[in-house]
Amino acid sequence: MNVVTVSETRWLDLAWRLGMDFLRCIRWSHCSDRWNDVRYMTNHLVIFVEKGALCVKVGDDLLSLEAGNAIWIPPGTVRCTRAVVNRNPEIDYRLHFHLSEGDTEYRCSDKALLVKDGWELAGLFQSLAESFGNDSGSDYYYRGITTALVAKLIELEKSDGMSNDIPLTKLKRHIVRNITRKISPVELARIAGLSLDYFSRKFKATLGISLKEFIKREKILFIARHLVDSDLSVNEVAFGFGYTDTSFFCRQFREVTGCSPQTYRTRNVRNFSDDVSLSH
Repeated sequence: MNVVTVSETRWLDLAWRLGMDFLRCIRWSHCSDRWNDVRYMTNHLVIFVEKGALCVKVGDDLLSLEAGNAIWIPPGTVRCTRAVVNRNPEIDYRLHFHLSEGDTEYRCSDKALLVKDGWELAGLFQSLAESFGNDSGSDYYYRGITTALVAKLIELEKSDGMSNDIPLTKLKRHIVRNITRKISPVELARIAGLSLDYFSRKFKATLGISLKEFIKREKILFIARHLVDSDLSVNEVAFGFGYTDTSFFCRQFREVTGCSPQTYRTRNVRNFSDDVSLSH
């Protein structure tokens, strides 16, 4: 197999002209946090994390994915994955496909492409996985959905999460700047310049979660990053970010990350401070 790197524009042109060679799309549930076998990628792989967290090593790069994150791993690279698991399993979708002509496989990068805000891709992954599992899709269907999904992935990566009427970067910035107080969906709709009713429906249809869930998720994920870097106790961190009820904070933390604050801190400090081996 010859792997040829072309520009993103050229790659998308080839994708629409040649058509994707869809292989499979499966919804995985991981109950073990051991590194899997090292694999040399002969095809494209896109992973979307639906719940929990996943560590991915591509070449020399160690990347951490949380719920809503997506990663596109190109052919010609070496990768392995490791779930961050507590009592709740990590759940993700994995899409495999080729873009080839003769014995030439095309890619648009020799590095993995990571998208932090990929929630609007969830519906496409779900459709592919359900059709593949029921053997109810045609080749035309699989190729069309796969091409649309990857085109959207490139768009999200280039736009830094901005999508139509949903200015994700501005919304996240507002949440972080006001993280110690209660933030209402009305504030986010005002930032988008839209009515609350329209923006709420648009937001839920595009990202698959409500504005309230989005606010909770962004607050918890920001605090989680601080928790890993801080020597303060979980109670002190919770109080510092405006939570007066530690039990409520821990419950929300578990809903978003799938584990307790202390477990999250322990596992992520281990993940990013240790020299992780590619083998078991």
